[in-house]
Amino acid sequence: MRSPTNQRRRRLRNRQPTPPANHRARIVFEPKLKYANSSRTENGVLILSTRKRAPPTEAEKEVKRQRKVAVKVKQVSLVALRHKIIAIYEHGVHTNEFQFGPQETPKIVQFLQATNPQYADKAAAKSFVYRAIKRHKVAQETPHLDAFRDCRGENRVSPKRKNPEIVTLVDELLSEPKATAPKVKRALLRHGHEVSKQTIHRIAQDLCFRWTKPWYTDILTAAQKLKRKIFCRELLRLTPEQMLNRIGGWLFTDEKWWDIVGPGSSRYIKALSQFERKLLAQVNDTVLHMAIWP
Repeated sequence: MRSPTNQRRRRLRNRQPTPPANHRARIVFEPKLKYANSSRTENGVLILSTRKRAPPTEAEKEVKRQRKVAVKVKQVSLVALRHKIIAIYEHGVHTNEFQFGPQETPKIVQFLQATNPQYADKAAAKSFVYRAIKRHKVAQETPHLDAFRDCRGENRVSPKRKNPEIVTLVDELLSEPKATAPKVKRALLRHGHEVSKQTIHRIAQDLCFRWTKPWYTDILTAAQKLKRKIFCRELLRLTPEQMLNRIGGWLFTDEKWWDIVGPGSSRYIKALSQFERKLLAQVNDTVLHMAIWP
């Protein structure tokens, strides 16, 4: 049998040192392998990322930004040069180095070669000049276009959402009772317009149509009205302090409005606000009940 002295020595030898009360173990978060490309912000927040490539540095972002700016500058300079060539073609040039009148295309090519290093090649300068003049002549066939601006996309067909005939038809069809987007689509197809349901939904939203459930008002009976009158009369007899103490723990709810649940009961309502749409969506029997119960 072991002596108490040996047992005490064993306990002292195996006992771990007790950390101080204010000591906290530092938690080091090491992301998993799939988060190897994670990064930390300036504030030390770790942003977990599963992207295959490492996030771009500030230098790489600046290079990409400068590349976009260079492309935009090149596009603007190209449009400005095209307008300059059209102005020379219309009015000519009168400077110390060049003297020629309008519509002298060979001299315009020489002028472009001398003033723009990127068009020093005659073939490149000739191609640019003739393409710019052709665009100018095509633009002259449509008088509503400005010849001295980039007219790319001006003759593009307007989308169906902006087509006045389609918008008028959708407005008339959605105003009919029990109108739905599939019904409107079939009706438009009979009129020769093939329009998707998504476009019809967008046109309906532009026209302030909303898919709304009908509402009805809960009409109170004579007995219910009498109970409410007695209840309010008793409250009015109390002092303000007594009334506040009595109604302080109550929960007030709106028992007036109820909706008719069901997908088939919804319809399109044209209104500018939610309150107006709610009023227009009431069932016609409400007016009859209100006339019976004044």
